[in-house]
Amino acid sequence: MTEPDSPPARTGGGLTRVESFNVRLVELWHTVPALSSISIWLVRNVGRRQFELVLGNLLREHNFERLRDADYDNSILVCANHRSYIDNFAIAIRSMKHIPRDVRLVAPARTEGLFDKPWGIFLNFFLTFMNMYPPVVRSSRGAMWGKRVIQLISDLLLRGRIAVFIHPEGGRNKGSDPYDLMPAKPGLGKIIHQSKATVFPVFLQGFPPSPKAFISANYRKDASTAPMVHAVMGEPLDFSEERALPASPEVYRAIGRRLMSAILAASVEEREIRLRETAKTP
Repeated sequence: MTEPDSPPARTGGGLTRVESFNVRLVELWHTVPALSSISIWLVRNVGRRQFELVLGNLLREHNFERLRDADYDNSILVCANHRSYIDNFAIAIRSMKHIPRDVRLVAPARTEGLFDKPWGIFLNFFLTFMNMYPPVVRSSRGAMWGKRVIQLISDLLLRGRIAVFIHPEGGRNKGSDPYDLMPAKPGLGKIIHQSKATVFPVFLQGFPPSPKAFISANYRKDASTAPMVHAVMGEPLDFSEERALPASPEVYRAIGRRLMSAILAASVEEREIRLRETAKTP
């Protein structure tokens, strides 16, 4: 069982009152050991099964067993490219079987619909049982809050027994070429520099663009033998050398470049897997 989180930090600086209230509720929830343990159990035993109902035939993961040997006392950070609204859910769901059962899984999420509405906290609970956190504000008012998000995620990782799933590119990459990645946000380089977490790069692409297409694709005739999405996990990254350097924007950018290079390498493997699968198709 994980140790309870330390008292939640005071929110604000760019958040509305509703957002601050919903953030506070999530933080308070995970300061209660029993509630936090319930969340971990529910997301693994209920949430995972719910998502697999519409995900099971669409996705095939590769090399996710690499998660088994990670040092979870120093936490892990799973970093994937971002093409679809379902990317982080899918990676987290398939990672669960390889991550110790006492490890809390956390994913930052856009504030829209989850934190900026009074009912957003209920959606957070029913989707991930209070594990979507902290909110990311993409509007101009998000600059001040963004600094706080960096510190919140860094603090989570430093507590240990946490797996954070995050997209280095920030927003979704809507370009026509899925293999043309955007640069990592500098804030992620700072998070990696401040933590001791092992970093796992992941590349995936191919999910349908709409919920209706998503469900029909999962249950198409050949879905179980020809998945639309291959998620490839690269070798874990050790940033010890970069962490030994004094903190600076240049160090953060260097960390981001190395991370995106690793995701790009995973994309090469994904393309090879896709070509092999296509060749098998009659």
